Amino acid sequence: MKHNILCNVVVICAAVIFAITSCALPAKNQTRYQIKQLAPDGTWTWFNDERVIVDGRNLLIGSVDSQGRSRIDLYDLLNHTQHPYPLSSWKSKDDHNNPAILKLKNGKILACYAQHNRQKLWYWRIADKKKNGLRWHPEKTFETHARTTYCNLAQLSAENNRIYNFSRNIGFNPNLQYSDDNAKT
Repeated sequence: MKHNILCNVVVICAAVIFAITSCALPAKNQTRYQIKQLAPDGTWTWFNDERVIVDGRNLLIGSVDSQGRSRIDLYDLLNHTQHPYPLSSWKSKDDHNNPAILKLKNGKILACYAQHNRQKLWYWRIADKKKNGLRWHPEKTFETHARTTYCNLAQLSAENNRIYNFSRNIGFNPNLQYSDDNAKT
């Protein structure tokens, strides 16, 4: 009798293990999900926001490439194509230099970025959307009173579409700068 109970327990345990592994593991050559590389040769830090935004059928991904250039990658969600747009006029291999991205209320794209605590300024560029991508305007700079890093963007419609850039600079603390003219200045 003890032998029968032990055999039944072993059979039940084997059946439970088989059922769990059969359900949990995908069939041979079948995956339950796909991993897609959105920005080849890109890296980022978690201190800048937004790093990725959705704009219609596109993802815009901010990163720093292996040459040290801040950039935006446009990934078309329907065609699964990717196009890189280098932003920075300089190169500095530091993942903290990735751009923050904001879609402005006027439909343009704003990217802000800085060299990680190396200069008393940060950079920005604005892009117009084209049928097949983006057209970036020249790079501009905003001077600060201390070395700057970590751009974080927000636009508030309740404040007449004022654009804020929260960054770390004076006193190595959070600071803010703002624009009331759609990032022209």
